[in-house]
Amino acid sequence: MAALKAVAEGEAVGVDMLVRLAEQVAAGSGAAQAGAAPSPALSPRAVLVAQLGEGLGAAAAAGDVEAVRVAHEAIGRLLGLPSPSAAPGTQAPVLDLATRREKLAR
Repeated sequence: MAALKAVAEGEAVGVDMLVRLAEQVAAGSGAAQAGAAPSPALSPRAVLVAQLGEGLGAAAAAGDVEAVRVAHEAIGRLLGLPSPSAAPGTQAPVLDLATRREKLAR
């Protein structure tokens, strides 16, 4: 569950961690279908990141560089968004470097 926890907390994750998350999602859905003990609830964002990770791996194996780029960008955007459960004001503000440099130059 380390991969799920990392994604849920908005930490940077690598492809290997995305693969583990995808395996956790697949194992959780398989257990639910088999009537086994229910897996912990996964956020829709974590499930989507896992699915994109699976697709990214398949596209990379097939040599589809454009699909890998799109999946990578989508994963980055999802992980860069504030968590729906994050308290307001806990996210760091984004700094526009060009504007900041202009102000410092004056």
